[in-house]
Amino acid sequence: MKKGTVELTCDHCGAFNVIHYTEDPTRQHEGAVMCAVCDSELLLWEGKRVYGKAELKGLSS
Repeated sequence: MKKGTVELTCDHCGAFNVIHYTEDPTRQHEGAVMCAVCDSELLLWEGKRVYGKAELKGLSS
């Protein structure tokens, strides 16, 4: 299984989030990832990747 990370900035609070994922080629998945700080929606996804929980990388100044 392929693994990776995605870094996203929350539009609501400005927090920098890191999200780890794995790819599962055997089936489709879907879900949402929420900001580690304010719990706003960061990512809606559907496909072969399985995303984990967002982790705080830093805050914007």
